[in-house]
Amino acid sequence: DELLRASLAEALAAGADDMAAWTATTGVHLAATRQRDPKTARMWQWLAEPLAERVPSDPLLRSAVLTNHANALLMEGKAEESIALRERGIQILVDALGEDNPRVAEQRANLGSGYRRVGQPERAVALYLEARDAMERAYGAMHPKLGQLYNNLGVAYSSLKDYDAARQAYARSLEIKRGALPAGHPSLGHAYNNLAEALMELGQIEDARASAERAEAIWREALGDAHPLVLEAQATEAQIWARAGKADRAVEILRQALDARVAEGGALAARVAWELAQLLDEQAGEKAAAIERARYARREFASAKRTREVGEIDAWLEARGVSLAPLEP
Repeated sequence: DELLRASLAEALAAGADDMAAWTATTGVHLAATRQRDPKTARMWQWLAEPLAERVPSDPLLRSAVLTNHANALLMEGKAEESIALRERGIQILVDALGEDNPRVAEQRANLGSGYRRVGQPERAVALYLEARDAMERAYGAMHPKLGQLYNNLGVAYSSLKDYDAARQAYARSLEIKRGALPAGHPSLGHAYNNLAEALMELGQIEDARASAERAEAIWREALGDAHPLVLEAQATEAQIWARAGKADRAVEILRQALDARVAEGGALAARVAWELAQLLDEQAGEKAAAIERARYARREFASAKRTREVGEIDAWLEARGVSLAPLEP
């Protein structure tokens, strides 16, 4: 951030409006995608927009300002506003570079993720496939950028409950990432974990368990035992054990994972607590412990502004005669 501020000051002092605008919109991008800092993203966007207006002849700059603003809005959960801005940015790129330009394709893939976030996976799949074809023509079928695209395509297929298509997309993502990344890279963990979930839904339990365990091993080795992604892999493993009819093993995994991280909180810990609550209630018969975990999950989901999950837990608790205290804003 200090380097960007220094670059911005230098560009403004030199009267280089184009460089100043590019610096500011880069600040938006970094704050939104790396730092996950809404306040800093808004500050950089406040600078980027008027600076870009001083350089009306640069369509790539205008598109970048819209696109990075879209990233910031998506980070804040404003997916519909993000989609509208990204579509404007894409049209500017199309007018400047043409429909087949790979930069257009990459932004269409990002637009697909926006539609997936607002519950339109069919639209997301169509955009991902369109982007895939253009990117393969431009970069080749094994380009690293396609690894992430196939992963996102798999997520969209999973949302549509087309788990075989999801499995194929995740397997393709894993194939590309294996060829592009060193063994043990954390991104491979995502590919293995997502593939495990698709295999589980297809009833391929042994293969699913092996894939989830591989994800956990990669994340432990690369990121350390305490990293949240290790908890994510453990949650996937527990789901697989539960689906295989081994509820006791699933409960054991979730209890151990959550007990080690309950003080940290967050949406991922809430997800684990919520899954544990349902298992304890439905398969282990531990109603009091289930309610305790559900209350914890409710608080953590509320802190993360995950209103859908809070609503699910509220309905679950009310059905069991539990009175609900108001959540703090």
